[in-house]
Amino acid sequence: MKNLFLIIVIVISLGCKHQAGNKIIIYGSEKCNHCIQLKDDLDSAGMQYTFYDLDVNREKELEMINKLKKHKIRGNVSIPVLDLNGKQLIIGADFKKLQRVLKSIK
Repeated sequence: MKNLFLIIVIVISLGCKHQAGNKIIIYGSEKCNHCIQLKDDLDSAGMQYTFYDLDVNREKELEMINKLKKHKIRGNVSIPVLDLNGKQLIIGADFKKLQRVLKSIK
């Protein structure tokens, strides 16, 4: 089982090598299970990101709100919110969607 996990991590890492230049910002909470899982997935894939805990950083919460407005995203928004290269926002912790989007915005 450990070998299978290691193989999966290596394959994901190789697939993400070309994504190393991408800037990923995660707005979330250290108490949010979805945020924790997303961070674990990114760590396992060797992808770098910046995480802002909105529970303790009001300035970053306002920054996220302004980005949501800029992208015309209104209404109730759940965390995590991901900013990809300042070009696209993803709401939620869908790691596979994140990988697809990163490939498309290169």
